[in-house]
Amino acid sequence: MGELSQAASLRGHRGGVNCLAGEGDTLVSGGEDGTVRLWDLGAQRTARAMVAPGAQAVNALAVGRGGCEHFVFGAAGRDVFAYDLRAPGVLMREPAVPSLGGSSDEVGALAIDAA
Repeated sequence: MGELSQAASLRGHRGGVNCLAGEGDTLVSGGEDGTVRLWDLGAQRTARAMVAPGAQAVNALAVGRGGCEHFVFGAAGRDVFAYDLRAPGVLMREPAVPSLGGSSDEVGALAIDAA
């Protein structure tokens, strides 16, 4: 295997980056600062920054595929939320696991089934 090199450095989050998701030319990051950032890779800058509900650290991301290509899904704490990249604001926010009876487990991963 060849040697790896850094292709770019993207700056924007205040604090650590917890998760990345990508599909095609779309790269999205979620950070400790409670933001979800959509990146313009050509310009190496943030194209759009969205605040997670409650400004909680973002722990997981998934980029829409199939009929959902305009959507980004994220998780912060026990909540799952979605953004429509064609419109401002949060599209949907739901407790991910409302029936865990007092559990404090956080959502750690998301996946989209385009079927």
